Amino acid sequence: MLISTFFFKTHLVGPIAELYSNQANHMISFIIMVIVFDACVRKTIPLTLFSRFNIIQGVLLDVICSFLGITYSQLSYLVRESTFGELIANVAYFGIVGFILYSIFMILFGRYPKIPIVSEGARLNVQIFR
Repeated sequence: MLISTFFFKTHLVGPIAELYSNQANHMISFIIMVIVFDACVRKTIPLTLFSRFNIIQGVLLDVICSFLGITYSQLSYLVRESTFGELIANVAYFGIVGFILYSIFMILFGRYPKIPIVSEGARLNVQIFR
């Protein structure tokens, strides 16, 4: 038991925690997302409408995840550790995971995923430069 916990901590959780603990990594990933978003909106990369829509929708979901994470981290300790704070964190987490799984499922069947607000934003951004 102790050996598996040590292995898990040093080889799996440690590198991931180190990756996410650095603020520069967050900035680099955000800059990459902005570049990908701009490339899909302006059609600088020859992609189908279906691909561009889903990429933009994924970028918008990433922005929502980042916003929720920053908002949650700025809450006071009392709110974060209360039952209400835990409830909000779990709803946000399982909601985003549900949206991602739903999107994967719909994309595999060749259909457009319809996520409230996010799909409308992606549709508007795809059609701007048509």
